[in-house]
Amino acid sequence: MPFSVSKASIKNPNVADSQYCVIQAVFFTLMKVGPHTLSFLNYTKPYGEDDLGRDFGESLPLESQRRAWFQHKAWTAVDYSKRGTDPERRYAVLARLCTEMVNRNCLGVYLPRERRLIPNDGSLLQELHRIASVGDRGAAQAVN
Repeated sequence: MPFSVSKASIKNPNVADSQYCVIQAVFFTLMKVGPHTLSFLNYTKPYGEDDLGRDFGESLPLESQRRAWFQHKAWTAVDYSKRGTDPERRYAVLARLCTEMVNRNCLGVYLPRERRLIPNDGSLLQELHRIASVGDRGAAQAVN
């Protein structure tokens, strides 16, 4: 779930006016990077650990997706928190960031908007680069 923050909710006015900052509280981190505001939520239990999560995992069409879903033990949600930005552009920024976060501990990336799980089976980085390039093309077309 995206998180919005107002200047009033940030106690330090220097942070609120800053172009670059990181604010962390327990499992939640908010990061301002130039025009982008990103939120991170780290959770130490499986995503959808109830019956709905199990049913979703069983409904995934590919064995690699089902394996990633049932093997994961924790998750990190990365959201673009700033409203008013084109959804494809937001996904491009998030995809670029996620390419830097993916390592052997990452079993996959779940895209809630599409209800799609991309397992880290050799195709994940390529798909993240594709998502980033689609958003970049959309931004270039909006300027022209």
